[in-house]
Amino acid sequence: MRRIKILFLFIVLFLLSGCTVNYRLSISESGEIEEDIKFLESTSVLKTFSNSIQSDLDKELQNVKQSGIYDSYTMDAFVEDGYGIGTGKRVYSSFDNFKNNSIIVNEMFEDISIIDNGKVVSIHLKPVSNFKYFEESSMYSSLLDKVNFEINIPYKVIDGNYDKEENGVYTWTINKGESLKGINISYSTNENIIDKIPLSIWIISSIIFVILLISVYVYIKYKLNSK
Repeated sequence: MRRIKILFLFIVLFLLSGCTVNYRLSISESGEIEEDIKFLESTSVLKTFSNSIQSDLDKELQNVKQSGIYDSYTMDAFVEDGYGIGTGKRVYSSFDNFKNNSIIVNEMFEDISIIDNGKVVSIHLKPVSNFKYFEESSMYSSLLDKVNFEINIPYKVIDGNYDKEENGVYTWTINKGESLKGINISYSTNENIIDKIPLSIWIISSIIFVILLISVYVYIKYKLNSK
């Protein structure tokens, strides 16, 4: 029997189609890689299929956990802010470990290239030509409607084809009906993200700090002299 993949596993939690996926890859300065995937479906949609959303999610999640196939993932399912949510997390010790064992990334990308020359890390993910979770026909809808692929990097990015960046998180958005995007990003391991703060900000902050120190000194000296 063909082994069920992790993406399909979480979609099954909702027992329907049209979910949104938020996938985040977090790269730490210590070299660890954390993979975090979240599936969301509006509770207004889920209520058309279930009278007890949380109970049904709990039941399906326990069935998945009892299979023992995905023991390396920490999984959960819950209702929050108007959405039914299924989550999975996994930590990898290195890029090689991630490249060889990430079920999720290996389903979305047919070629995974991660090059580290000691100064610059370059990540290139070539998408599969046919992403089955976007497939639909007159008989059935697609399992997914949208994928937000995020990479959280604590270093200065020097090149990339991301759609947007916010607070060190680089995002590629892929909608149903579009081809999967290739993921290309390079960053310097010699430049921490703190280096992105403009020099002018550091100068102004330093001046304010010095003024505060002088003010405290003058105040203390005045109090001592007034005694």
